[in-house]
Amino acid sequence: MISNNRIQSLFLALSAIASTTVMAVPQAKAVSFQEQQVSQDEFAVVAVPFGYHEHRLEIIEQIPGERQCWQESGSAPVKLDLLLLDFDHTDSCRRIINTNGYTLRLNGEDERVAHIVKIVQNNDELQLVAFHKDPSQPSIVIGRTNGLTDGAMKIILDPGWQITKRVHQGKTIDHLYLSGKSGSNTYSASSSPAVTPGKAATSTTNSSTAATQGSSAQPQVNPNTLANSVDRIYNSIVSPILRDLSKGQSNQ
Repeated sequence: MISNNRIQSLFLALSAIASTTVMAVPQAKAVSFQEQQVSQDEFAVVAVPFGYHEHRLEIIEQIPGERQCWQESGSAPVKLDLLLLDFDHTDSCRRIINTNGYTLRLNGEDERVAHIVKIVQNNDELQLVAFHKDPSQPSIVIGRTNGLTDGAMKIILDPGWQITKRVHQGKTIDHLYLSGKSGSNTYSASSSPAVTPGKAATSTTNSSTAATQGSSAQPQVNPNTLANSVDRIYNSIVSPILRDLSKGQSNQ
């Protein structure tokens, strides 16, 4: 019979080979995108009511020269009549309802990891806030409704924030950015009974769970060195154990 120690050694050797092989898999390179300025009049950032006193973020793009997508009325807040809901808006309006269609862009870089964008009620208005997942770090107010009313409301972006489009390999594509800078318009919750930053930070909005940008590069593995290491492990450990196993089967 083959001893438990020999079997354990076999498992350890196979694990070492598997680990070494995984190290050799090329790491995916981070893609760096650019952004393109667009006419802000062609976009509406909207707080759309749903559920019980909650609002979700939608961004609507008006295709120039096509049927009108929305109509504005009032001020502080601006109330929106979403006209696109009453006709087939395929060729007239683009309606972005989740993070598949937009990304937070902070200080000129895509930001999918550290922040969650959420609409909360604060200081008698709705605020669009990029909540930092680290409670010790500040969260950023992106825009606000400047008041409250029933129905959909327009979110007025704070100074320094704008809608832009993603540029990939020199080509402008339809993916949108909420683009701005950190260090200004820090979020501060009022004492009113509204959604708290802690609740917003625990919600999920298709956010990426990729590693934080700027982490150190993975070490490079020489293919020849890898092959030699695997051969040594196999010849010195795996092969003798397999021979013992074969002999044990023959003697049974």
